[in-house]
Amino acid sequence: MRYFLSLILFSVFVRKSEETTTVKIGVLLMTSAPEPFDHRRVGPALDIAFERAEAEYGVKYDVIVRNYTGNCPKQTVIGYLSELYYIENVKAVIGPACSETIEAAGRLAQYLEMPMISGVGDLVIRKQKDMYTTFTRMSYNLDKLSDYVFFNLAGNSLARDFKADGDLPRPVDIPFRKATLNNQHKSLLTEANLHARGKILR
Repeated sequence: MRYFLSLILFSVFVRKSEETTTVKIGVLLMTSAPEPFDHRRVGPALDIAFERAEAEYGVKYDVIVRNYTGNCPKQTVIGYLSELYYIENVKAVIGPACSETIEAAGRLAQYLEMPMISGVGDLVIRKQKDMYTTFTRMSYNLDKLSDYVFFNLAGNSLARDFKADGDLPRPVDIPFRKATLNNQHKSLLTEANLHARGKILR
């Protein structure tokens, strides 16, 4: 959550004061997406961050939301981004929510000199002399892909093989015998919770 608090202060530099500064900001996210950066997942964190920014820094955000559906529709993103700038007069944008649109949207934001931040953008090719000067990407670190193992799961899936990682402790197995359980589900789950990175119930 602290990342989103930093994120929404990126358009202005403000010191905490008695006065409230209002900044109009656009949120341009997909309604639902396979990536963990759609409005369904990010929206609640943004709401909390906007509230904290006002309470702690005196920055009130007038938020204009433009959600879109479909498989990363490029024309919709560019259209909404243009509307946010030219019609709504936003000063910065959070989004868009799919990598394929970053190339065009990032260039438009650069031309308009409008800060834009997104949780995606792994398809964007960056060169030292030709950067997206107003675009910031905050999400997974592509340098860490070597830590991951591809498994043959449904779709293109990434999973971390914790058992093969020598830096992490071995998983804790708690024996389960139905015959001797005697309604002690709660104690078993409590014990599992002390050690678990994730729980699998079957």
